Amino acid sequence: MAVLSSRTIKSRLKRNIKDPKSLVVSPLLAPDESYDIDSLDLRLGCYFLVPRVPAFPYYSPDSQSSFSFHRRVHVPLGDFLVVPAQQTVLGATLEFIKLPYDVAGEILTKSSVARTFTVIETAPWVHPNYRGCLTLEIANASNTPILLYPGRRIGQLVLVEVSRGKSPKALAADDELNGTYFGPVFPEPPEFKDPNQDLERIGIREVRVMRRPEWIGPPTSAQFCLSGHYVNNITTGVATPKLHKTRELCGTCGAKMIGACPNCKTPFGGVTRKAHASRALPAGQTPPAYCCECGFALPWTLQRLQTATDPSGSADKPKQ
Repeated sequence: MAVLSSRTIKSRLKRNIKDPKSLVVSPLLAPDESYDIDSLDLRLGCYFLVPRVPAFPYYSPDSQSSFSFHRRVHVPLGDFLVVPAQQTVLGATLEFIKLPYDVAGEILTKSSVARTFTVIETAPWVHPNYRGCLTLEIANASNTPILLYPGRRIGQLVLVEVSRGKSPKALAADDELNGTYFGPVFPEPPEFKDPNQDLERIGIREVRVMRRPEWIGPPTSAQFCLSGHYVNNITTGVATPKLHKTRELCGTCGAKMIGACPNCKTPFGGVTRKAHASRALPAGQTPPAYCCECGFALPWTLQRLQTATDPSGSADKPKQ
C-alpha cells in the first residue's frame, strides 16, 4: 500500500466521475490551502448528533437503543457548537467523498486541532468505494469547553492505494454498490444488533440482559410499512430477557417494514406501559407525514407526492 501524493490526488480529482479510478471531494473550498504533500484537509459540517441523557443508568449497544442515544442539531455556518469538557459529539465532514475501488483512506485530526485535546478519529479507516460525508467521533479531552465552528478545517484525509487485480470485475466494482458503501450526508449513529443475535453466531445460546426499571416499562417500538400501514410491537413483561421480534414485510400489502426514519434513524415510538402510554398510535390512525426529528418526508408521504404529481397516476410501488 502506497500513500497518494497531493499530485496524484489532484490527478484523481480531475478524472471523469464515471471513471472507476476517479476521486470526488465536494465542495473543495479554498483548494490552494487544502493540500499537504500527502493529504487533503477536510472541514467540519453543520450537522451534529448530541448525546441524550439516557433513560437508564447504562447504555446497552443493541437494536433498541442504538438510534435513541442522540439528538440531531443543526449549526449554521458562522455559528458554533459548545462541547463541554470531557464530553463527546458526533459530527460529519462538510465534504461529500467518493473513493474509487482501489483507494482506501484514513481520517486524522489536524495537528493544530489535536493540540487543543480535541480528537476526531476514533474510527479513522475509510474503505474503498465509500460514498458520503464522513462521520466524525469528536471528543473534547480537555478540561475546558471548546467551540466548534462548522466550515473550519478539522481533519486530514490520507489516501492509500490498495493492491487489487485488474480483472473486469474489479474494474467494475464502482457499479456494485450497496447500502454499506452508499453513505449519508449527515452524521450516522451507531447501528447494532441485539447481543443475543451477535453471540448466537459464535455458538453462545444463553445471553444475560439487563432488566429495565419497571417504572419505565418494557422496550417497545412501532413499525410502518413503506405504504404507511402501522404495526406496534410490544414485549411481554417488564423483566423478560427476550426482546420482541420485528416484522420484515407488511401483512396488509407485502411492503418492507421500517422502524425508524430512513434519513436520521430516529425510531418511531410505540406503545409502552404506564408513563409512556400516551405515545401510542392507535391502529388505523394516519401515520406521521414527516419525521419529527429531522423533518424528512417519510416514504409513504413521498409515495403520495409522487402519485399526486404523476399525470398518468402510474407511480411505482415502493421497492421491497
